[in-house]
Amino acid sequence: MDQESGRPKALRKGNRRDEIIEVATRCFLDQGYSGTTMSAIFEHVGGSRSTLYGHFPSKELLFADVLKFALRDYRADFQLVLRASNDPRRTLTDFCQRFIERLVAPEGIALQRLIIDATRHFAHVGTVFFEEGPMVTHKLLMDYFVEQNAAGTLACEDPGEAA
Repeated sequence: MDQESGRPKALRKGNRRDEIIEVATRCFLDQGYSGTTMSAIFEHVGGSRSTLYGHFPSKELLFADVLKFALRDYRADFQLVLRASNDPRRTLTDFCQRFIERLVAPEGIALQRLIIDATRHFAHVGTVFFEEGPMVTHKLLMDYFVEQNAAGTLACEDPGEAA
């Protein structure tokens, strides 16, 4: 706490935008979209309101970046799985297992609930989720099938359909 203002001290390490996203993620997951306000995020982040609003002029834009940030973690995890083995059967089995694990983990369920809550308030979140989640995952799998076809380790007529 800052002794003069009584507010939490501003986060000092790393990129300020990323710090705001991290704090907002915790707020959204804990309080839901409806229960989270920019003021509450500001109270946790500290600093100045102009910094917060300079990075994110609205709760909707902040939430969209929170969603992109969360899905980036899923994407990185899936990319690692797709590169971990030279055996397509093992790789695809591991991918499916990891995919299901991520969906049913407490964090995955909380994120799904949050997306549903946010979609009630602005439909654009559904588009952001689809483009950053399912479409990216589809492309990762499609690229994997294309690579395996080229290497001759997997025969697949339509990599897009297989993905």
